[in-house]
Amino acid sequence: MAEDVVRILRAVKEFEEKLTRIESSIEKDASSLLAAAEERARRLETKAEEIVDRARSTINALAEDEIARIRDELEKKKREVLASVEATARANFEKAVEAALEVLANAVRISRR
Repeated sequence: MAEDVVRILRAVKEFEEKLTRIESSIEKDASSLLAAAEERARRLETKAEEIVDRARSTINALAEDEIARIRDELEKKKREVLASVEATARANFEKAVEAALEVLANAVRISRR
């Protein structure tokens, strides 16, 4: 009976040693998995930052192109409006000169009577 108790105690001790090794192994595995996960997270963060930077650059380039296009359109419209105003001013000036000449001609006719 004492031998049975000794065998049981040895079995319990062996079980505890195996359990300790398993726990240690699990801790090492967990640590290495955690380290690997942290490394992947750092790589993903770096990749995400690169993607954001590229997107920002693309958006800035598109915005600059759009600003240049709008500026060109405004300049074109400005030239068109200015040309229209100048044409209207010339036409009005010509009409004013014609009206003034008519008034002058009428004045000359009246003065000759």
